[in-house]
Amino acid sequence: LSLNPSSSIELTPEQAGIALTERMVRSSNIKPGDRVLDLGSGKGLACAQIASLTGASCVGIDRSPENVARGMEIAHKFPDLNLSYHEGSFTELPEFLLEGEGQYDVVFSQVAFCHAHDQLNEILEEVLRVLKPGGLLVVNDYLGGDAPPSPEALEHVYKRLHFTQLHGHRAWRRAVDAAGALGEDGEFEMLVYENLDVHMERFYVDLAAGAHRSGLVSTDGATLGSNYEITARVIANKEIGMNFAILRKTLS
Repeated sequence: LSLNPSSSIELTPEQAGIALTERMVRSSNIKPGDRVLDLGSGKGLACAQIASLTGASCVGIDRSPENVARGMEIAHKFPDLNLSYHEGSFTELPEFLLEGEGQYDVVFSQVAFCHAHDQLNEILEEVLRVLKPGGLLVVNDYLGGDAPPSPEALEHVYKRLHFTQLHGHRAWRRAVDAAGALGEDGEFEMLVYENLDVHMERFYVDLAAGAHRSGLVSTDGATLGSNYEITARVIANKEIGMNFAILRKTLS
């Protein structure tokens, strides 16, 4: 993975994560003064990176009080960045986000929707409610395959990462097409859709090599490197995947 999708420069897993966030930010043309909402903001790092790179304000929403606390630590550490973090669910957004018409220029999310794919339609409807007309949803999501998962995928990916349901690329795009069909908050136009499966497989291959070198062991007693190798194999079998998409809110 790299900042330029046509580049062959190889990155470490840590560098790849930072590069993907930066590429998402650059691709969405976030500007100083824009209002960004990060859904599933985790420990708050992406929000801080967005604000630092662009001068935009960023609000992070996460279900974990511990993650929100870590985000607030970042906000206190960098007072010049316009950051705030709040506890909440992206399947049912906090009321303060829904006051008035769409408030946000960009909604941003990395590997978060995958934990609620059974509610992906509802998530997309919530995003439409908070986006301004012409606003963007910029998302990187962990996906399943277009066929039912194998026992190996269920045991070593779904169970380990606490997934209950994962859409494949086709089902994910169908959910986007359906969003807004029954409401008055607009609908989505797909501007960018990239299949990142090859990059994802390489990411896990590199993780496996590093884990084997370090002798790391997972909580179930198996070597972590072996778990990562199985995940890479499942990705190669098209049972697990990843995407990057930019969607624009349009009014019907």
